[in-house]
Amino acid sequence: MTESMRNMLIGAVKGSIRSGSPQEIRDELTGLFEYAKISDDFDARSDILVSAMGNPKVGFCGRPTPEDRYETLLSVYLSGTWQEFPEEA
Repeated sequence: MTESMRNMLIGAVKGSIRSGSPQEIRDELTGLFEYAKISDDFDARSDILVSAMGNPKVGFCGRPTPEDRYETLLSVYLSGTWQEFPEEA
């Protein structure tokens, strides 16, 4: 994926948080990732989500699969809780 495409996706993901219900946002993100041809690349999808959230520190217990990591990050994104406690610089 080019840097330009990555930046476009990050911007689109940032804009999606205000677009509707969690299911509508999930569907919109699925469409964006299909458009970018990364629908099967869970690491790339996770990278885009984390970047759209402002690169917060993330951690996981155990050894989740890339798909499980993405689903966890997506749940955090959809809940909006990442906006409530921005990290201090």
